[in-house]
Amino acid sequence: MFYCPSNISWNRDDFWAWPGGRESVMGYFYFAGEKRYSNNKSMFQESVQTPVFALKTSDNPHYEVIWADLNRKYQGSWGRPGDPNPLMRGVNHYNDKGDQPEGSNEGFRDGHVEWIKGITFIEKPKMMGNLYF
Repeated sequence: MFYCPSNISWNRDDFWAWPGGRESVMGYFYFAGEKRYSNNKSMFQESVQTPVFALKTSDNPHYEVIWADLNRKYQGSWGRPGDPNPLMRGVNHYNDKGDQPEGSNEGFRDGHVEWIKGITFIEKPKMMGNLYF
């Protein structure tokens, strides 16, 4: 699953090969198992313990979330420059105006999934910056 099935507008062929051929679009972030988060604590808005996200099933991480819908600002916008509809590239679920995230599905270590209202992470984001893979 590369995008939220409730967001049918992301079911586009060009998401598999964005012009230039170097990128594909995924509609979520996967946090578990990535050591670079713990090695780059400057990304976080608060003091975080290590590991920041679970690296193995026996960990007691700072954040229990394993994955979350894509909700990112790109150069000051919730969209992505260059797309004919830039609202479709930075966020899975927009509000009615189309200018900010409505919210995010988030999956947790214990197996439950929650809908987190957008205002929660718009007003107080947990992470700033980016890791390039």
